[in-house]
Amino acid sequence: MDGFQGERVNTKAWGISTRVAIALAVAFSLVTLCLFFYEGVKLVASDICETRGQEPLVVSGILKIMSGSPLYTHPNDPPFDVMQYSPLYYYAAAAAASGGEFGPEHVTRAGRMLSILFSVLHMAVFFIILVRLLRVPIWLAIIAGSLVYVLHAPWDFLARPDALVSLLFITAIGLAIWAVDEQRNPTQQTIALLAGSVLGFTAFMTKQNGAQ
Repeated sequence: MDGFQGERVNTKAWGISTRVAIALAVAFSLVTLCLFFYEGVKLVASDICETRGQEPLVVSGILKIMSGSPLYTHPNDPPFDVMQYSPLYYYAAAAAASGGEFGPEHVTRAGRMLSILFSVLHMAVFFIILVRLLRVPIWLAIIAGSLVYVLHAPWDFLARPDALVSLLFITAIGLAIWAVDEQRNPTQQTIALLAGSVLGFTAFMTKQNGAQ
């Protein structure tokens, strides 16, 4: 470590200025984000009804709700379906799919559209937290948001509750950050922390696991 001194990277040594380097990084991030978003929209519009076994069980639960059957049944009453997740996403997707044709293709498409909507809201909240609450430069927030979206994208395009969990969790974090601001009065802080706690617990229970 002797002789080490922190220095800024000299982008001029590469023949470009710092401003140009930032502009290129932002442009690359936005193009990548748009490409992944396009792939998600293309998946929704496609006739692909199943991707590596990740959606059928969720879709079957949504269909049960739409048909008026109970989502969860007693193990002693066959046939017994093991519904992996808590009911929040199932009922949200069933509501989104209502009014259309009854079948796995329509339900899968509706569930994917709902997931993409949740993923866009997730990124919007994440961007607001970075720019408005943490005072991160806009260019850095764009790069960070694009990176997070790309990393989440494969799951956030499917008829699964992953995107909903991300939205609830990031909103809970945003409320916690907002609450600790010194400008908030005790009542505002209490309400924000309670709301964040509820959303965080809901996020945890939506998939009933501790990881995302």
